[in-house]
Amino acid sequence: MNHETEKPHQSPGGADSQALHEEGERWLASGHLDEAVRAFELALQQEERAATHNRLGVALARLGRTEEALAAFQRAVALDANQPSAWTNLGNAYQELGRLDEAREAYERALALDPDHPLAHHNLGALLRKLGRYDQAVRHLKQAHRLERLRLREEARRQGAGRNWSLLLILLILLLLILLRPN
Repeated sequence: MNHETEKPHQSPGGADSQALHEEGERWLASGHLDEAVRAFELALQQEERAATHNRLGVALARLGRTEEALAAFQRAVALDANQPSAWTNLGNAYQELGRLDEAREAYERALALDPDHPLAHHNLGALLRKLGRYDQAVRHLKQAHRLERLRLREEARRQGAGRNWSLLLILLILLLLILLRPN
């Protein structure tokens, strides 16, 4: 389901779910998390959408309200099980709550939907490292690094910003080394 092209439901008061969702996105981007939560909740009162539940979950997670975030992510995947970002966010919430098997399953579900999802690879790799499954962790972390490198290269090509590429690559390599360092 393409959420960006859905026709928003118009409320009697004139505010529609898409406009409220976009308002929530602006609040979220500016770090005003309580306002973002309010806007996403109002949008959901107008129309229940997976994308809005997912973004509500992000705002709640950033506020440290992990149980509520988990419920929002669960609702997002219940409404649209084909969104890898919602599965990745669900995995993050499970991991935060110490529910590691469920986190692993959520990350794997995200990767089944999108094998080239760098964040799902990264988060699964970090989780597997935590579980002592180093060979699998390294494989996923390397894949995340490769995918992110490709994304950055493409972004640099589009923007003509090749001079920043080297610095970003060095930072990614350092991050990978830190993640793979034994405790």
